[in-house]
Amino acid sequence: MTCLHFSNINKKMRDELNSYCGDGVRMEGLLKFRGALRFEGNFKGEINTPDTLIIGETGKLEAKIEAGSFFNMGEVNGDVRASKKISILTGSRLKGNIDTPALVSEEGALFMGKCVMPAQAPAALLEEKESNLKRAINKTFQNLFTATGEKEEPQTTGLLSKIPPEKRKMALGGSVAAAIMILLYGMYFYSSSKTSMGSTLLSRYIYERAAQDNPAKLLLLADVYFNEEHYSRAATTYARLREISPPDPAVTKRLAISLEKSGNMEEAASYYEETLKNEPQDNEIITKLADYYQSSGNTAKLIGVREFIASSRPADVDAAKALYALYLENKDTAKALELYKARIAASPKTVDDLLTMGKLQKQAGLLPEAIKTLTEAVVKNFSNKEAILELGYAYHKAGQEEKSLDIFLHISRLDPQHPEAVVNAGFSDLAMGKTDKAVEEFNRTLSANPGNMRALLGLAIASSRLGDGGKAEQYCKKMLEADPDYSPALNRLAWLYAQQKRNLDEAEKYSLASMKYNENLPDYMDTLSEIYYQKRNYDKAIEIITRAIELRPTNPYFLTQLEKFSAAKRRLAPQPPNTP
Repeated sequence: MTCLHFSNINKKMRDELNSYCGDGVRMEGLLKFRGALRFEGNFKGEINTPDTLIIGETGKLEAKIEAGSFFNMGEVNGDVRASKKISILTGSRLKGNIDTPALVSEEGALFMGKCVMPAQAPAALLEEKESNLKRAINKTFQNLFTATGEKEEPQTTGLLSKIPPEKRKMALGGSVAAAIMILLYGMYFYSSSKTSMGSTLLSRYIYERAAQDNPAKLLLLADVYFNEEHYSRAATTYARLREISPPDPAVTKRLAISLEKSGNMEEAASYYEETLKNEPQDNEIITKLADYYQSSGNTAKLIGVREFIASSRPADVDAAKALYALYLENKDTAKALELYKARIAASPKTVDDLLTMGKLQKQAGLLPEAIKTLTEAVVKNFSNKEAILELGYAYHKAGQEEKSLDIFLHISRLDPQHPEAVVNAGFSDLAMGKTDKAVEEFNRTLSANPGNMRALLGLAIASSRLGDGGKAEQYCKKMLEADPDYSPALNRLAWLYAQQKRNLDEAEKYSLASMKYNENLPDYMDTLSEIYYQKRNYDKAIEIITRAIELRPTNPYFLTQLEKFSAAKRRLAPQPPNTP
């Protein structure tokens, strides 16, 4: 940025801001000027002005300073003498001796040095205030004269003689009232001027009217309101500044703070987000936005903030973990898995990393990938019970019963009292025809672990064998409520419908869904072929059971099914006519 000079300042405003040196300016030597200057850059040397010097938030000075009024929002090393006033604002640093008739020091400002204050304000300061008062009184009378409808005169003497007689009483009364107000204003102005632009309504009104289209003046006015904690006015002024000049990150941040402190966090949030793009390390803003979006239930915005933080801090694992937890909370398993693999998992991957990724893959429906990942975890540590169990459940969900049984038998050897060891015993009893005993084993498991899917499946099979198809159907639907893609439950329910010769279209849908993870499961193919047989689609039934026989050539039951389907097809074929 460069220094800007505003030459169109009228005489009444010549002591107010008309020069600006932005961040990036570097100067050395002796600096003299008149008017008001806001300095945001670096300076080393000496500054001399009878008027106003404002050091902005990014300003850094190593200088001896003499000024009329001095405002510090940045960092100054050196002695400062001000004939009117020194203001040390929140967040600023001043190391050096100061000499001034009026000192304002806000909470949070740092001052290190000696302070000298004369007992009485200098005559120049009193004369300036008196001059300001006279100008205000003259302007009031001129406005009053204009309101009567007469031509305005440049002099303030003899005004009443110009007013028509019928309006003279009203003008005289109004003049007296206005004069009293101006005198009260003057008394207040002498005793409590807080800024170089004054703190009273009249002085602020004059300044605000002049500042409307002047970025430098608006910035000074907004900063004054902000530092005086008039946050609603500050927000309005910062917003106006953004309308007429290119966006400044510092202005955007102060606008956000002003909106928040004036009770408009909804609008403030958008400006905080804009600020965050320039200051991605600002944890205070992150916390504000996260708390606000969390409390307002705006999950999409909350995720957006966390995603921005994670992307802008590629080496920050904690930022990735916070986003990962948010993905899990909102059941966005696919994104959670992608983030975990890319940013959180150690390299080389540990057993815990592989276990977590395997679980996420299983939840995301990537069962073949889950089986591969979990197998890698088990290979790394054959005694990790959790990894072994997850692999067994993955095989079971995919309908690969033989592999899952091997896994669960291994769990039984590691822990004979494990619930899955009891379920294993139940399935063993089923295989030996001890259905009642198997039911006891399954129920014992469910009393300790109501959601055990293998125990529920065992009860569905046992109920079907005991002739209670309704109960078997209930167990299947309970499993599907917990996991709609649970292949064993889908296949079992499809088989029940096929045996009962009902809901055959629904049975076909369930059977096809059960082979989502593996189309080459002979037992599941047998179920589908039976459904086509019941629907009298014999060609399809024969095609599918033939594929099952290719996978298990010596299975006598499959061969019997093929003969049954073929016989039905022959019966359906037209018979040749009888010959004499």
